[in-house]
Amino acid sequence: MLSMLSHHNPLTVRLALALLAATLGTWFTAGLVVFAVNVPQYIIQDWVRSVKCQRLGGAFLSNYTNTTGSDETVALWCGFIPPEDLSQTLRQNTELSTIWALCSSMVCVGAMIGSLVTGPVIRLLGVKRSLICGSIILTLGCVMCSLSPLASSWEVFLTGRIIVGIGLGVSTVVGPVYTGEIAPVSLRGAAGTLPTVMSILGLLTITSISFPSALGTEAGWPWLISIAVIPAVISCIALPFCPESPRFLYMERNDKQHATEALVWFRQTSQVKEEIEELHMEIDHMHGVHEVSMLRLFTDPYLRKITILTAIPMLVHQLCGCYSITFYSTAIFESVGLHRLNAVYATLGVWCCYLVAALISMFLIDRAGRRTLMLISQGGMIVALSLFVIFVSVGETGVYGMQYGSAVCIPLFIAFFAVGMDPIPWILPGDLFPQEAHSAAARFSSLLSWGSAMLVTFLFPIIEVAAKQYTFLIFIGFLVLGTVHVAWKLPETKGKTIDEIQMILRGSRVVKETKENSNPLPLNA
Repeated sequence: MLSMLSHHNPLTVRLALALLAATLGTWFTAGLVVFAVNVPQYIIQDWVRSVKCQRLGGAFLSNYTNTTGSDETVALWCGFIPPEDLSQTLRQNTELSTIWALCSSMVCVGAMIGSLVTGPVIRLLGVKRSLICGSIILTLGCVMCSLSPLASSWEVFLTGRIIVGIGLGVSTVVGPVYTGEIAPVSLRGAAGTLPTVMSILGLLTITSISFPSALGTEAGWPWLISIAVIPAVISCIALPFCPESPRFLYMERNDKQHATEALVWFRQTSQVKEEIEELHMEIDHMHGVHEVSMLRLFTDPYLRKITILTAIPMLVHQLCGCYSITFYSTAIFESVGLHRLNAVYATLGVWCCYLVAALISMFLIDRAGRRTLMLISQGGMIVALSLFVIFVSVGETGVYGMQYGSAVCIPLFIAFFAVGMDPIPWILPGDLFPQEAHSAAARFSSLLSWGSAMLVTFLFPIIEVAAKQYTFLIFIGFLVLGTVHVAWKLPETKGKTIDEIQMILRGSRVVKETKENSNPLPLNA
């Protein structure tokens, strides 16, 4: 992937190691830790039942029959549930369903908190040290989750998930900033794909070791969660040997000497004068222009227009059902009739499709265009989800083979998601917002993403108990609305400069005025 280099800016060994260190402890770790509870979901739920049973004074996995009154509660939490009926546990126990929804969604709540504090953390510590800080927080959260069985407390597990989320919120925002600022212009496109690819590799890794023959067992799931500590610790060890972001040193710290030394280290050559001049030109361009606050994204009419343009795709990105499937894919496969081991294999196949489609999207985004690719992606997702609902509904009537049709729809849905709907909502703020609003737009996009993800992961298991497969009709509705928005409102940005895009957004009258007067336009033009 990173071998597509220009003649002037080869990928050096030091740059490759820095990119690896930055993404290993952030996005790769994110793929590990966020979805570590996917495959062993029912095992962890059974552990939660055992904790509550112990508090009720019952004997876990005892055979409770003919119970009434308070004994029904004991039976609900302590009674033996055959393995083939584990997928129905949440439907039978509303309190357990709520606890599980909290354990899943609190990662997103923590990530929202981490996203909010990212700006001040970077200004205080710098980009590189913020990465290290995020990895340390991730490590603490993972350790707390893995030790929760020793404490016999699902509340400890829940708190650990919140801490993990805070670390993710910091790391997944700062990671792309660091990789983008240390890579030369000719490699920024490839470097920009690393977070997504590393996250998917994390998904593949955690799923591969989640089999019942490995760590997907009653005794193994705490170790499964603690696996995420390894890449986070490696990053904490490796990053101190890497320089700070040259752009941060030059533009935020006004430290030209260390910025030059950092570029020399990354490029492994002293010929960095051209890049230093580019940084200086960027400072001159930004002279007299103040960075836009997040509040101004809503108070300025022009910025509010762009905020709405970019916010709707980001909301649909989360509300399309993708992360419900990624969090609960194994449970979904089991609920449609697949054996547990086959369900794990199917989940692994989904992540393989995800990785292949993400790599394909690298070559399509700049060729097909953002708008076109979004329409293709959303259209394919609507078809895949609609077929899923149909197959599951028909399968409930007893028609043989429908469970396999529904299982095929999930990787098809994920493939269409990865091709366009996954990367483009993150790209649009950089394409559409003026330079001085990029930072505020990035923070708002991250906050919106984690917030809507929290809503989906919390509500999905609760709504799914009542609506079953028809829950996905809600996701189809959001996808239809998103497709209409893209087709009607979103401009194509392929092959256009930032200035050209700004003229398109301001309207043809502004384009005509700009041709006559090359002075920059005010934000509220």
